[in-house]
Amino acid sequence: MSVCWAGIGTADVWYSKGKWWLGVRILLIRKQWPLESIITSATRKRNTSPTRAKGARTKKRITAGKTLSLIRTFQVMQCQLAIDSNDVVLNAWMYGLNFLPDMRKHLYVNFQDINFFTITIRNKVWRLVYAWFK
Repeated sequence: MSVCWAGIGTADVWYSKGKWWLGVRILLIRKQWPLESIITSATRKRNTSPTRAKGARTKKRITAGKTLSLIRTFQVMQCQLAIDSNDVVLNAWMYGLNFLPDMRKHLYVNFQDINFFTITIRNKVWRLVYAWFK
């Protein structure tokens, strides 16, 4: 079995010489592990008592306000939705939505068996950095 993300990497699982293997390639790095060792290491008991050295920093949490400010940096450039429900009566009832001022050029109710959703979102790195440090 193989999973591939074009240009980024692949993950493969195969059976060879009585063992299952997991192989991963990310960019130029390749690594292989026996699958048994991964499964058994995941079931081992971990140390539950957290120990923190003096002066160690705590992990900062991302607040809801910061998340909203990051989301606001995105701009929707184009949004289109075409609907055909394959029910003539329902399409006739929804057809009036094509002429609403806010829906014009964004929503298309049709009778031609065309369904699609298109969204184009734009952002710039400096907006994200500014929102992060703001």
